[in-house]
Amino acid sequence: MSEVYLAYDARADRSVVVKLMRPEQASDPSLRERFLQEGRLACRCSHPNIITTYVTDEDECGPYIVMERLQGQCLRDILNASGAMSVRDAIYVASQVAQALLYLHEIGILHRDIKPTNIFVAPNGHAKIFDFGIARGGSFGLTRAGDVIGTPNYMAPEQILGKPVDERTDIYSFGVLLFEMLAGSLPYQGATIEQITAVILNAPPDVDALRAKQVPEPVIKLVLACLEKAPDNRPQSFRPICDAFSEFLASNSPEATARLAAQPSPTVVPSRAAPEPKKSTPWKAVVAIAAIVVVAVLGFVAFELLRSRQQPAVSTSTTTAGEKTAATPPATTIQARSGEMLLVSGGAAALGDPAKPRNIVVPAFYIDKTEISQELYSRFAHETGRVMPPQEKTGGSLPVVNVSFDDATAFAKWAGERLPTGDEWEKAARGANGSKFPWGDQFTAGAANVSNGANARRTLESVDSFPSGASACGALNMLGNVWEWVNTPAKAPAGKEFLSYKRLFRDLNPPLSPSEPYYLIRGGSFSWPSNPNELAQSLWDETPLPARARTKDVGFRCARDIQ
Repeated sequence: MSEVYLAYDARADRSVVVKLMRPEQASDPSLRERFLQEGRLACRCSHPNIITTYVTDEDECGPYIVMERLQGQCLRDILNASGAMSVRDAIYVASQVAQALLYLHEIGILHRDIKPTNIFVAPNGHAKIFDFGIARGGSFGLTRAGDVIGTPNYMAPEQILGKPVDERTDIYSFGVLLFEMLAGSLPYQGATIEQITAVILNAPPDVDALRAKQVPEPVIKLVLACLEKAPDNRPQSFRPICDAFSEFLASNSPEATARLAAQPSPTVVPSRAAPEPKKSTPWKAVVAIAAIVVVAVLGFVAFELLRSRQQPAVSTSTTTAGEKTAATPPATTIQARSGEMLLVSGGAAALGDPAKPRNIVVPAFYIDKTEISQELYSRFAHETGRVMPPQEKTGGSLPVVNVSFDDATAFAKWAGERLPTGDEWEKAARGANGSKFPWGDQFTAGAANVSNGANARRTLESVDSFPSGASACGALNMLGNVWEWVNTPAKAPAGKEFLSYKRLFRDLNPPLSPSEPYYLIRGGSFSWPSNPNELAQSLWDETPLPARARTKDVGFRCARDIQ
């Protein structure tokens, strides 16, 4: 449908990729609408494992989409070159893809075309999915009942039959992808599309191809659960899959955590011929995935750790001549359009309630050292024609407030960045060990702009204030000053709590609805209570806010992927 160009964005001083629809395709109204839908859906996404789409529009040359330029390799090229990946590396990449798909489903988008050619892997192992050409989201769906659309080898049975599709359809395609990464071959073989569709509908997957690669049985059962032919027998969302992968990657020794933090490039092993397929009993205990994986892979992880001690934990990249060279580690600080950004190292982190933390693997990324100031936002508003929101207290170095989630997202795209996810924001605020406060486990009066005896004024302060309260990565005002938008969808409050929200946001037009988008805010503000437990809770607890709400104590900061 399109031609793809490498281009230079002079305003943002960056290389970009421009996808321009071919004129002969653009003349077809249905194809033109599908291309525009792809751009609209992609622009809605802001996630570290999804390609950043800056803008979609059309001019005299036709419809076009402007995206970030990715560095690395397509997953298809990696698999074609060397066959199967190691279990550890396959799960490391798959876990990022699963988190991206969980995010897409939470914001109401089905990808419907998950396959290796739509996944890009950077030299440090950071994975991103792209290509929303046949994605469906909300009222943007173009596929009629009975239509068959997708890539045959990765299509779920219901997709082949033209039946309704939902999140579980993406889960099936993901299962095919994970199988291929682990085995180096597809779960179903066929010489023609007819043969492929026949085995997908009727035959069991080639489980012996996984066993030939010595994939642990619990991992095999997870793959088979995703490949169940009946959607009701698959995991019903990506949440248990993400939890299983997080447990797999986090339940190891400090040496393994250090290796994860180094984010090695995916390693591959030679592909071997798969034996003849035989029937396998499907695994349906989806709820127990995480627990079973943890118990069963401890021996495997111990073996991998023992083996890893014999090898240097150095990330490598390949030059055009084919020789291996040591990858340059990312800078600890960079200068971006939003100001100084700080490196947050990749690896496992203890997030959530300190009494029962979740071990989450968060790839390395950059985060703004400070909240976005009024001066920076004013520059963005001037260049884009956006209205500067009213500020109750004005000053160039004060954080901008009265910004909606969409305002914050628009600024981030203008800056060539994105909003951090809740997990990323929390890791930047609390560190890998999950301290109660940015500076440690004990509350210190005067280390944050919150409502306590050290700050009775209850007012905004400069974005670079309170340096003694910096987090482990050096970020300022992660606690207090202003609440900050994060790119994690949230459920609307229910019952009496929703009525309180409706009274609080009674000026919204149209009136507030429980069905509209909500996102999380983190970190508390200058007016937040002084109780230390409540202050600590503001760093990790889920506090939802309507995406279009604007309040006097909510601002934001940006994040950026490591290229």
